[in-house]
Amino acid sequence: LNSARAQLVDEDALVAALESGKVRGAWFDVFWQEPYQGRLLGFEQVLLTPHVATYTRQCRLSMETAATRNLLRDLGIAE
Repeated sequence: LNSARAQLVDEDALVAALESGKVRGAWFDVFWQEPYQGRLLGFEQVLLTPHVATYTRQCRLSMETAATRNLLRDLGIAE
């Protein structure tokens, strides 16, 4: 799973690993370029989503709570 930065993954190496069976699957929510038109589209075991990994109620609530706590801490209002 990569939902951080596409540049963290060597696409050529991943394609080779998928073809050899060393890697059985992958999921990307970020891409080297958008819209993505690369070789990973040819693999059934690769899930490609349009940058939506954080679009769940629980994830958004967690992110917003953390951001608020960080802001309050940085302002010296809370620990």
